[in-house]
Amino acid sequence: MNTQRELYCPLTPFELSERSAELAGVIQKQAEIEAEKKSVMSNFADRLNKIIMDSRIFARIVAEKRERRMIECKWEYDYSRNVKTLIRLDTGEMVEESVLSENEKKIPLPLGEV
Repeated sequence: MNTQRELYCPLTPFELSERSAELAGVIQKQAEIEAEKKSVMSNFADRLNKIIMDSRIFARIVAEKRERRMIECKWEYDYSRNVKTLIRLDTGEMVEESVLSENEKKIPLPLGEV
């Protein structure tokens, strides 16, 4: 009664050359997949970090119940007190007050038409 078994057999020089080429191809494919994985993981890490940063920004806004926005303002000059005051135009609230510079201390004179 005959039977078959998987047993080791020595390779011929041609078979060894073929297996060597196959091994080189597999190693190259492994390197390509590892590089692709690294790139994809980096991309996911970047995307995740952006989401984390955004969530922190919104959490702070919600916790503080306020956020920064560009608001129209105007400077009002008080030459008698030697100060200028920055006023929010949406609420009329004072934002900042500072001493007039030497250049700002010069009171502009109205010019009439000639």
